[in-house]
Amino acid sequence: MSIERAFLVRMTPGEDGVAELIADIGGAQRRIRKAVAGDRVDIIRYEALSSQLEEIARHNLASAGSEAIEIPMVDRTSHAVVDGSSDALTPEAASTAQAWIAAGDVAVEVRTAFGRGPTPPPPTIGTAVAEPARTWDAPPDAQGRQMRGTRAVAERFRQQLKDAVNQVPDAALLPSGVSNRVLTDTLREFVDAQSGPANNVAACDVPVRYRDGSTGIQFPLRSLRLTDQLSQGWRTYRFAMLSIRHTEMDVEVDGAWLRNTDISRPRPAGDTDRIAYDMTRTQLERLCEREPTLIYLYQTGLDTAVVGFYRAVVEHLRRSPQSLAVVPMYFRRQPPGAEARTVAGYAQQSTFEEGKPWAVQTQH
Repeated sequence: MSIERAFLVRMTPGEDGVAELIADIGGAQRRIRKAVAGDRVDIIRYEALSSQLEEIARHNLASAGSEAIEIPMVDRTSHAVVDGSSDALTPEAASTAQAWIAAGDVAVEVRTAFGRGPTPPPPTIGTAVAEPARTWDAPPDAQGRQMRGTRAVAERFRQQLKDAVNQVPDAALLPSGVSNRVLTDTLREFVDAQSGPANNVAACDVPVRYRDGSTGIQFPLRSLRLTDQLSQGWRTYRFAMLSIRHTEMDVEVDGAWLRNTDISRPRPAGDTDRIAYDMTRTQLERLCEREPTLIYLYQTGLDTAVVGFYRAVVEHLRRSPQSLAVVPMYFRRQPPGAEARTVAGYAQQSTFEEGKPWAVQTQH
């Protein structure tokens, strides 16, 4: 049978550029902490430099006369260079590493796979396996017909939000897989403190969880008294939610609210949610600081951007209720054979429908 083993190997900083490698590894590690979410340039550099250092240490371990000591196999968050203070080291290994460091050398951890020895058995959990979650079935509609497709998704999402505001254990806002219009309209329904299926529930912040297991900042529900009426005479802007998504809308908008290159990157969904939220919060403060503003938002179906944007909208309306109103605009392609609209001299094969505005009632 085979076993993985871990060793501390004594190395001299002057050999094979070890000192330079260690300095570069430390620099890459510091830049990783400052990098924007999803930027892997410094992560890749850190991993490549660490592999070079470990390869030199592995070669020394195999050489005759090298100094090394075996240590327990414990996962650590630090890099391969050990300072002797880690709780994962045995007292003997810690004192040996400290002696090497006092002499001006370094201790580098190396792991070897496929060594000879008994394979350790996996730990026994000691608890029963959880039962599979119960399958959710959409209830019939008012005519007794089974709900399907978008209507079933909307009903399930509405029930999830109802459970969340009623503080049902483990309930949360789960936006993954919910269509753009359903996500926006249902969030508005539950943000409004005077309507909907939970109108007797006090304001509350509910957890946000995405399909990949990441989480967003809690979303404030039942927190505003919304109205369908828009104030007249406000400064008006039309924005695409994301740039380079539906280019046919370019002739209808004044600009893009979020840059596609900032939002559409491989990263945990919760991180993208936070980025959209932070950008929106900053931009709303600047846009609305001098006069009230009406925004027509031509939306795309990226759930993380929708949740982050409207979280910032709700928080802004709570602070400055008469400074902002947002009207979601939903993309809809015209059916085949329909006559194309002409906007600014361009034939448009798509149209946009207004959703209910996110606006706060005027206080009398």
